[in-house]
Amino acid sequence: SNMPSNKNRIYVCQSSTCRRKGSDAALVEIEELAKLVGDCEVGTTGCLGYCSQGPAVEVVHRSKRRYHVKVNTFRKSAAVIKAATGKEPPKVLPPATEARLSAIKASKRREYFLST
Repeated sequence: SNMPSNKNRIYVCQSSTCRRKGSDAALVEIEELAKLVGDCEVGTTGCLGYCSQGPAVEVVHRSKRRYHVKVNTFRKSAAVIKAATGKEPPKVLPPATEARLSAIKASKRREYFLST
């Protein structure tokens, strides 16, 4: 159905350029924050056309689309969540989440180095 949806959605670019710039780590971080805040769906997308400024993220909030670029810090991920939901995400993640995220980021970096 192509009915306009009021769902808040976040799409993280997974093109090869954005992945090289860390978009898979951004995806995990945004997913974890979204779980804590609620009220939004997180998915992936192909190239958004911001390759030089990756990782790029598309936010759909109240049917309006906005783009965030260089989403490569926790603060940027938090800004994406706020744009999507209107809610202030936690300033820090729960320790268990933080530990899981660090492990994922480290493994993603290893994958990247192995694949280049």
